[in-house]
Amino acid sequence: MAIQVPIIERETSKGSFRAVQLSQVNTPMPDFSGQTKLFDAVSGMVQQAKQRGDLTQVTAASKAADDWEAMNIFSAEQGALARKGKDAIGLPKFLMDKYDSDMQAVLDGLSNQEQKDAFSKEVMRRRDTVQRTLFNHERTEMEGFADGVTRAKVDTSTNRAALYYNQPDVVEASIEAAKAAARTRAEVKGLGPEAVEADLVEIESKARLAVLVRMADNDPKGAIDFYSNNTPRFTADDLLAAQRLMTPTRRKYDATNIARQAMSSAFPKTEPNQIVDFVMNEIEGGDQVITDNNGALAKFGLNKKANPDLDFDTLDEETARQYYLGEYYIGVGADELPADMRLVAFDAAVNHGVPKAKEMIAAADGDVRKLIELRRAEYNRLNATGKKKYTDSYKGWMNRLSKVSAQVDALRGAGLNEADIKAKIDSMTGDVDTAREAKELIDKQIKTIADTRKAKEDEASDEAWRYTNNNLPVPPSVEARMNPEEVAAMRNRANVDPVFVNNVKAAILSGQEIDLRQYRWQLGGRYDELAELQQDPSKRANSRTVNDVITNNMKILIGKTTPSLKAEYQVVDAFERRVKEEIDVLQRATGRIVGPDEAQKIVDKMMLKMDSGSMWSTNQYAFQLPKGKSGEVQGIPNDFDYFYKGNPVAYDDLVNSLISRTRKRGLPVNNENVIKLFREKFTNQELKRRARD
Repeated sequence: MAIQVPIIERETSKGSFRAVQLSQVNTPMPDFSGQTKLFDAVSGMVQQAKQRGDLTQVTAASKAADDWEAMNIFSAEQGALARKGKDAIGLPKFLMDKYDSDMQAVLDGLSNQEQKDAFSKEVMRRRDTVQRTLFNHERTEMEGFADGVTRAKVDTSTNRAALYYNQPDVVEASIEAAKAAARTRAEVKGLGPEAVEADLVEIESKARLAVLVRMADNDPKGAIDFYSNNTPRFTADDLLAAQRLMTPTRRKYDATNIARQAMSSAFPKTEPNQIVDFVMNEIEGGDQVITDNNGALAKFGLNKKANPDLDFDTLDEETARQYYLGEYYIGVGADELPADMRLVAFDAAVNHGVPKAKEMIAAADGDVRKLIELRRAEYNRLNATGKKKYTDSYKGWMNRLSKVSAQVDALRGAGLNEADIKAKIDSMTGDVDTAREAKELIDKQIKTIADTRKAKEDEASDEAWRYTNNNLPVPPSVEARMNPEEVAAMRNRANVDPVFVNNVKAAILSGQEIDLRQYRWQLGGRYDELAELQQDPSKRANSRTVNDVITNNMKILIGKTTPSLKAEYQVVDAFERRVKEEIDVLQRATGRIVGPDEAQKIVDKMMLKMDSGSMWSTNQYAFQLPKGKSGEVQGIPNDFDYFYKGNPVAYDDLVNSLISRTRKRGLPVNNENVIKLFREKFTNQELKRRARD
């Protein structure tokens, strides 16, 4: 009887055992009684070898999967988790396709089905983890990116609202844009309605507070109105901040108004806008709507009946100003009149009408006092008619004439009386802080006025100088814009004092800074010569006195008048060369010659012993250090912060101050005396130092 006997065929592939194959053959039935144990032993060995081979292959495949995850997900350089913001968007789709493709390649490299089945189960388990990791990372980064973008949009819109604080439509549009961005952010983050609403309230409040802060700096009146209209739109915290802000803002607004009124009452008006503003606000009452003596409505002093082209419902200050300038200021010819006539002529045009004002101006023939009296006579004539509308207005007319007369008086020499202006401020407010701010504004205005006046006087003086140098008469209109003292000097320019000229020249040669413009007329034809001398260092030298300074200190260096040794020659040569280099640098930088006093300061610094900071450095004089190399004075370390009477002082300033004080005491400037003074200041607690961090 024939039976089927399994025959084990062993063959190697890729270094492992392949599956055992069984062949069916017909053979006589052997006697297995003696070989059973041997067969079982061989079968067990084969099975163990196969299992070890499968395990090795699957382990290698699992290691490849580990490497894939390390490189594609966790790598700090190129892994998915290293991709941030918008770069993380779309990663799951891309990397899962790559994962499937790469794992299939590993799977295809396995030897048998058992290996593939085992690795396939691991791949599917890993795939779920990888996919979850990628999706979570993408969602987190997408939320962060969206949150950053929308937050930036909120911030940008808030800043835009503050920048355009004076344009309400832009402010509101910017706030709405910020809120729209916040809604987008809330949608991405999945916030609920209550959280969204709270976010919108917070954003609007912050934006309006930013507008208020900017407005408080630039438009206190606008800030007061904005705060009043937007109080309900602030959160509790922002409302407290706004309330704290409004206290100084209201004070600033009050101080500005008080300063304007005080200055307006004292300062003579000569410029068109100043003249118009004075009449429009100080005399006519500003934007108050009143009924005039003809029964017509008037605003900014403009009568609706006499000015039918104006829309009184929308009339604002700037529109009124431009109307005044065109219809009355230019209309009456005030722009062509002398400075002291302009205000009186313009006010006459506003109050009497342009035709009548022109008659009075012609009759006055350039005499402002006569123009005022002609106006007074006209008021008296109208009052004498007995008509109620005139008699009721007479007192106001006289008050009006008194105000413009005071302006003329101020313009004709009284000028600005700062003490009177500040006294007026004190009479207008009892609040010390408001008065202080108003006076600070007055100080700034007075300086600006003085600077502006000086610039205009200089401009007129330059123009007059050009006329004079071309042997042409200076027009009266130019003289009217010049400083009166300069006008007098100009008229006497033929009488040039040679002693004065020589004194000015000597001062220039000594290195003094002189504003030659103020002496232009006294110098006459010598002005150009001296101006050129002052601007060209090569043409003005006082080397004798500067050389004296250098020579005297060269003697101190070597202890005698004339050097005799080679080393002494080298020292004084280096000293002289370095000092002259520093003098030349200063002259080139300032455009003027260095005088003996300034040369002495340079020499003093060069004579001090210095430490260049090198471990090999010794007590070297400053002039012995390489050019441009800084160091510290021996005994005064420069690695501390110094404070003189509580105020911080730079190291170089400290050294210069010690040098100056040493010289004022009549002592030679050397390290011994400078260090002695340095220590004295510490003992007296005037000077303190603090180690730097």
